[in-house]
Amino acid sequence: AGRSREDDRQPDASARVGRVFDEIAVVSELPHWASAPAKPSQASSEGLLEDDDDEPPIDDIPDETESAEQVEQVLLDATSNVASGLRGEVGVGVGAGVAVDDGEVGGLGQEEMDMQAREEMYRRIAGGSEGEEEEDGDMPPFPPGATAVMLVEKENRKVQYFGPPYPDFRQRQAQNRIDANKWACAYADGSIKGFKQEKERERGNVLAAPAWQKRPRYPPSLDPIYPETDDGITYDSFPLRVVFNRHKTGFEDSKDFQIPDNLVIAARFKIFNENVGQAAFSHAMGAWDMVAKRQVCLKVIKPDKDFIDQSLDEIKLLRYINCNGNVDNHHCLKLVDYFYHREHLIIVTELLKMNLYEFQKTNRENQEVDGDAPYFTMGRIQLITKQVLEALAFTHRLCLVHCDLKPENILFKSYGRVKVKVIDFGSSCFIDDVLSHYVQSRSYRAPEVLLGLPYDSKIDIWSLGCIVAELWMGTVLFQNDCLTSMLSRIASIVGPIPWYLFAKGKQVRMYFTSDGSLARKVDTPHSMVGGMTASGATMAPHIAAQMDMHSSGAHGGRRYVMYLPKKSSLRSRMRCDDDLFVDFVSQCLQIDPVKRLTAAAALQHPFITQAKYPDGL
Repeated sequence: AGRSREDDRQPDASARVGRVFDEIAVVSELPHWASAPAKPSQASSEGLLEDDDDEPPIDDIPDETESAEQVEQVLLDATSNVASGLRGEVGVGVGAGVAVDDGEVGGLGQEEMDMQAREEMYRRIAGGSEGEEEEDGDMPPFPPGATAVMLVEKENRKVQYFGPPYPDFRQRQAQNRIDANKWACAYADGSIKGFKQEKERERGNVLAAPAWQKRPRYPPSLDPIYPETDDGITYDSFPLRVVFNRHKTGFEDSKDFQIPDNLVIAARFKIFNENVGQAAFSHAMGAWDMVAKRQVCLKVIKPDKDFIDQSLDEIKLLRYINCNGNVDNHHCLKLVDYFYHREHLIIVTELLKMNLYEFQKTNRENQEVDGDAPYFTMGRIQLITKQVLEALAFTHRLCLVHCDLKPENILFKSYGRVKVKVIDFGSSCFIDDVLSHYVQSRSYRAPEVLLGLPYDSKIDIWSLGCIVAELWMGTVLFQNDCLTSMLSRIASIVGPIPWYLFAKGKQVRMYFTSDGSLARKVDTPHSMVGGMTASGATMAPHIAAQMDMHSSGAHGGRRYVMYLPKKSSLRSRMRCDDDLFVDFVSQCLQIDPVKRLTAAAALQHPFITQAKYPDGL
């Protein structure tokens, strides 16, 4: 699983397993004397990660390093503090020694700094006035065979850098500080409450913009009282018709929606397809609107309060979206009507064709049986991507986050002309809403949602990156057998999780141990045999030492499966040699949301504006 070792010997009790995120699971077997730090020497940068098995044990401890016990304690304290929210570089593992420097390198600043102070610090750093001239000073040379280097402050033992012993690690750390400050400024330093307040101000500015800037409009309430403002809150309403049989009272005979024998619902809609689609809380039917003379889709909501409440939210948002522009031009679903009938809420929309998932599955089956050509060529993927981006740019300008973008929620309007629309706004929210971390389908869930961090419309861009990669590959990019393994795949394919996201995530402990290792608790220890799981995942030695591995009764004790992501890349995973397409997907799948494209910026990417394909733009 991405291991790097010279032979297949089993490590003895003194061997250590390096967990260096920037190198993705570098495992280093060390000689038996590695428990003591090696004597520093002027090793070349090419040999920093090499183990010298012929070098004899070192009895004396040089002044530039600390004792093995002190180094171990600093290491354990530092990594524990990182998981507790203190700033430091994520990663664990002592090689033949750890170089410790007492230099003072500024981090993000004090916790009590307000947003204005953080922004000022970022401006100074970005402008080069702070940390511009980093001198190595008395930085001790790296010990030969070291797998990690730690930079700490002498007074408070605060970790300022922990990672691979790159020769230019100080420059890397300077860039890390800039990235961390950018993220802290954009996402309130990980504070959900602070982020909500910032987004409230942002949305307020959007709504207060001059009319010539095309600020968002709200649909008329058609009510003499509303909208009405009280205590800073604007209350609004929308009409909901109840269609009923005037000669009958009482409950329906069944909780399931019964289709009449004549297939006509509410004296208006004649059903011609009873099962257009199924979802967890609704099912869709194709019908002919006998009043408007057109085909429509009836989305019948199951009679459950939570389902009805969410669907009322969807009606509210669809009215909001539909009144702010031509939804055909913006590739969003068109709302036709909505009403309550026979104990069911029914949403009427335009009728579309198959979704991307179903169509790709059908096309793949036809390829195997009939030898059909693949539909999702690079040109058609380019056309679909642009339309979805235009839909996202439109909704994001309205301060909305879709929150559930996936192939099932992108439907074809025309196969031949490659026209699609984005549907299902039932999980959508405004950017200043109270954030829920139970959003997005697993395989398309952004890292900030997984880690319990503040998020915004950038999570839709992450989902889009996963979708377009899937259209090209024919399979899901990040399998979702469990969230821990999915994070492992993300780290393997996209890259390591930045330490400043790791340090602030509210749900980090669900997936990571205190030393930054990906691990999952196993409830059935008997599936573990010899440190291996039934699926072949390795139980790392240092995890076994840290966790409670003692047996308890017949059923044994707690066990944890260690995930070691093997090194890969988007290009190799997608098996694609189109540089513009690979770069576009890469920019959509940046783990740091600050570095991720916005919908508007993605529309200007060369894959959209410059790439030419026979069946594309």
